[in-house]
Parts: sequence; structure tokens; C-alpha cells
Amino acid sequence: MERAGFLNAMNNAAHQMITVGIWPSMETILGPSWRSTDSDDHNWDYFHTSGSALAGEHISEIDRMKACKETADIASDPDQSDTPTRSVFDMERSKFGIGIRKLHKTMFDTLNGVRSKAMKRRALLFPLDDERRRMYIQAEKCKATKQLLPMTPRKHMKMSNTHWKSAVQNKFGHEQSSCAHIQGQPLRDLPPNLSQNTVNRFGHNLKNITKGGRRTTMHDNLQDLLSKLLRQVGITHDGGRFGRTRRCASTFSAEVNRGQPLPRNDDQGSQWLRGIIPDLIIHGTGLSEPRHRDPSGLTLPDEVTLVDFKTLGVESRAHHQASSQSRVNARQHVVTDEYTNHAKRLDQKYNGTPVGTRGPTEAKLREFNEGHVCAPTVGPAGEVSSHMEMLLDHIAGEAAYTHCGHYDVNIKEAHNLHLQRVRRKVCHNVHRGWAVVLEQSLQAHGPIFYASPAGTPQEDAEAEEQMDFDAHIFEHGVDGGDFTGHNSDPSRS
Repeated sequence: MERAGFLNAMNNAAHQMITVGIWPSMETILGPSWRSTDSDDHNWDYFHTSGSALAGEHISEIDRMKACKETADIASDPDQSDTPTRSVFDMERSKFGIGIRKLHKTMFDTLNGVRSKAMKRRALLFPLDDERRRMYIQAEKCKATKQLLPMTPRKHMKMSNTHWKSAVQNKFGHEQSSCAHIQGQPLRDLPPNLSQNTVNRFGHNLKNITKGGRRTTMHDNLQDLLSKLLRQVGITHDGGRFGRTRRCASTFSAEVNRGQPLPRNDDQGSQWLRGIIPDLIIHGTGLSEPRHRDPSGLTLPDEVTLVDFKTLGVESRAHHQASSQSRVNARQHVVTDEYTNHAKRLDQKYNGTPVGTRGPTEAKLREFNEGHVCAPTVGPAGEVSSHMEMLLDHIAGEAAYTHCGHYDVNIKEAHNLHLQRVRRKVCHNVHRGWAVVLEQSLQAHGPIFYASPAGTPQEDAEAEEQMDFDAHIFEHGVDGGDFTGHNSDPSRS
């Protein structure tokens, strides 16, 4: 791991030992400039000419970090056509880091920003249809999906070796090893809007199969995770596994068709009604304002808001043209209009509401945050929309207030700590979800697509139990209870 802790330590030590006066005799090494209370008067000149081994190491570290920055600058802009932004690395050696609070963080924030620019430049050099380019660009600015590799899965979000490999391959736009032997094989049960009906090497078409409820299970698992996170921090909500009620199906029952059930075999009306049944209903009374307002203008504090989760697979044309998080944000923004249109159609067909007049269903919809729907959306690269980030920010904020009631820490630091934790949970949930959708779609197509491992009876039993275990933790999601496989091994629970 790349670090520069020595520079940060010397910066703090010089100030504490001489300026503050804890060890004033160190002035013979660090120099008299540190006696001043004004950091502008401080310098390293005396220290660097002292002949001390520490001074030599200090000079070496400064030069090393400056060289890292120069290398990153060349990689991000080989022609040096952009005007470089001034940073801590532009400070001369004799003043390097002096007066900079949190020097280590400042250096690596700057360095990582330049390296990210270089990585984006490399990604944009790939052809438009290159999967590596697509996956990088789509998830470039999403902080949640970047938690897959730096933060290892915990016991609440287990992954099998197969799922972990699939998730990592998907994140980097690498072909799925589970699809290599069946590339080009015909598929069934594909949605009509998808033109390619054969297996591609990245498994996208297999993930787009909605028949069999595999995407629904992934959706429900994500819903239950958010329900649990809301419950843990005391945010009142309906729907989900940990809500006051498990389902929100009766939200508009009294308004549609004057409270009577829809006629049998009315598929169109049933589809409209399903289109306005939310996954969660969040009661925002007492919620604090988020640190960053959502670009869509949606707010949750002191409002009762409908929440509808969306999972977005790969669609070839849109996938080629997608920029960073554009598709998931575009999908979430049309959900409010979809709810409004469904409500109008239900009123016109079943309540006799004239066109252009607000009926009872639409009026009921507008009681929830003036008709604005929160639609957290996850994409094929594990990226999440701004509504999901807003939800996680509220959860982290409430957790931070509780945290600060028990520990003497800064509220901002506590907020960042809990935001990282909830982002990690959502990240692993989404990436594992896509991996399991792919695996189950392969299994549904038969032994040509998915061959169980063959070996000794003991190996076969262990492989079968592993698959059962994987299915169990995916189906039951967070805190799914104990698992007892065929071998009844309690260590696998």
C-alpha cells in the first residue's frame, strides 16, 4: 500500500516539539524558524542541512512524492496541454507540507485525482463498444460500486468463489468465464425489446431474462437490505422485511375502482395498478436535511414518500452511449411520470374521471410528497442512482447522530464512517445479485449451459451443498437465518 506517513509525522512533530514547546531542545535539529507561531515563517532549511539521517529521509520522501505526481501528470496528459492546477506538490522542498492540515490526505487526494484522470483517458482510448470502456465510464463517479474491492465482504454479505469471480469480472468489463463455452448458443425467454437472442461472452442477455423471477429476487433482496438499514437507524417506513407492514399493495386500493377489486382477466388494468404499488413508504418526520441536495429536487424530511427500486440491465444501444451514471439517473427520473400516468389511466377507466381532471387515485398519489417518487436504481456495473445515494446519506446521518451520543467524535467524521459502511453493504448486495442472476439463468437453461462440478462423491456432495448455501443466502438476503445443508455442517451456518 502506498503511504507517506513519515512526511505527515514530521510535519506534526516539528510543530508540537518546538512551536508548542513540548521538546524545545529539538530546535538544534529542526531550526529556530519553528519558534514562530506563524506557519509562514517555518521552513525545513536548517533541518535539511543538519546532517541528520532523518533529514536525509525527509528529503528523499519529498522527492519521491513529487516524482509520483510528475508521473501521474504525464500519464493523465501526455501532451501537457492542460494548465495544471496548483497543489501541495508545487511547494518548494524547504516549505513542503508546512501549514497543510492533514498533509497525507491532501497529498493522496490530489494524486488519486490525477491518476483517475489518467485511467479515464486510457478507458476512452478503447472503442465505443469495448466492455472495459463501458463499465468504467458508467461507474466512474459512483462511490458505492467502488467499494467492491477495497472493502472485503463481511458475514452479512457472503459470496461464494463463483459469485466473487463473476462480480469482479463484471466490474472490470471482462468476459464471464462461465459463459466462455456457450458463447453464441440460442437463448429463450428474452424480453422482446432485446434483439440479440444468443449468449454473449459477458452474460448480459442472460442477466436480462426476467422470466422465472430471478431479477425479482435480486430486487426484493435489495429492498429488504434498505428496509433493514432504515429500521436500524429508526427511520419509520412501511414495506420490506423490516417495515411496519411487509407490503404496500393496499396503498391505492380504496381509490381504484371505488374500492372494488378489478375485473378478472383485466391484464391492462392490473398492470397499471402494479405500476403504482411502491416497495417502501418512508415517513420522513424528523429527518435531518441531507448534506447534498439531490439534483432532481426530491427531498424526504417531513414528507411521506413512495419508494420504488429499479434494477437496470444492459441494453446494447443505450449501453454504448452511456456516460457516468447517466442511465440509472435517467431511469429514476421517469418513475414519477410513470406513477402519474398509471394513476390517470386507472381513474379514467375505472372511476369515470374525464381527461384533464384529477381523479381520486391521482389525488391520493399527490398526498405522497406531492406525487414525487423516490426511485433508487442500480445498473449493470453496480452503479447506483442519486436517489439511492440520498437514501444512504439519510441513513448515515441518523446513524451518526446516535454514534455521537455514545462517543466523543466529530459528527462529520461519524457521518463519513457510516456512509462508507452502508455503501459497502449496498455495493456487495448489488454485485452479488447480478452474479447470482447470471448463475441461475445458466442453471435454468440446462446442463449444456451449467454443468455441476464432477468429482468424487465427497466433492460432489460439497459442491451440491455449496450451491444450496449460495441459493439460501441469496434468497433470504440479510440475516437470512441458519443454514443446514445435506452434510449438516454447523460451521456453514
